[in-house]
Amino acid sequence: MSYDKNRNPLKCDTSFEERLENYKTIYAYTKEHDKLTEEFVKKHGRAWWMFSGTQPSPKYKDQWIEQFRVQEER
Repeated sequence: MSYDKNRNPLKCDTSFEERLENYKTIYAYTKEHDKLTEEFVKKHGRAWWMFSGTQPSPKYKDQWIEQFRVQEER
């Protein structure tokens, strides 16, 4: 598969139906979902406050995710 400069795929080698056959849905509130969530948290951390409209914490002001926070103009 080839990619553009932003690592977006330019062409898929398989059809949508073939890719859909290999897709597995993981439902919330199951043990499998909890396991994947914990693995994700260990790797990336929990940053739910960034996108929930809460005020920034001085503790996290220098982290990379802050670049995505919408600044209020007053």
